[in-house]
Amino acid sequence: MKFYQYGTVYKSRNNKIILDAYGTGYLINVINANNFNNNEKQKVYIIEVPKTNEMYGFKEYHDYLIFKSLLDIKELQHYRAIKLLREANSFEICKAILEEDSDSFKKWGLQTSLALKIISRLGKIAIFIIDNYLNKKEETDIQTNLEQNNKNIHDIDLDLSPFNM
Repeated sequence: MKFYQYGTVYKSRNNKIILDAYGTGYLINVINANNFNNNEKQKVYIIEVPKTNEMYGFKEYHDYLIFKSLLDIKELQHYRAIKLLREANSFEICKAILEEDSDSFKKWGLQTSLALKIISRLGKIAIFIIDNYLNKKEETDIQTNLEQNNKNIHDIDLDLSPFNM
């Protein structure tokens, strides 16, 4: 089983990409083909659905992780799981899981019984994703802003005399 593949990505139609890895082309279903840079080498996290041989690819690990976890729920087929990720991003799904918000899942096209199964089974994954990805992204954004502010504060022209008016 492959975890990820590295190769050149070519955008296709209908949220599919072609991944050319070492001379082999893979047709891969994705959440949004525009998330990938066309004609550039990239890492794509891959899941192959065994019975159908359909491949699903993700640019971000957290999307891969939530999709893989959704597939563990027997009643949720792969095409419905990808549709859910197209309707709502992985952080919105994790937030709905942690808040036990079955109405959000209903809004995204899932039945209440299926939403309750997702909520009951994916709580730990949702916490992991939010702690390791959402919070890290926020910390990185805050740190970048602080560094930029510090740079602006310390941009002092040493050639100017403090007594010039």
